[in-house]
Amino acid sequence: MIDRPRVGAAAPDIELANVDGSPWRLADHRDRFVVLIFHRHIH
Repeated sequence: MIDRPRVGAAAPDIELANVDGSPWRLADHRDRFVVLIFHRHIH
């Protein structure tokens, strides 16, 4: 089972590909508000 994140705790660093395919790291945006939206792309 995955532990639930705690309110106010630092998020783990993640790296994703943005819409143009270049890497995007959460750590590069530390001390800023960030909203992540996950969706499943269906062909």
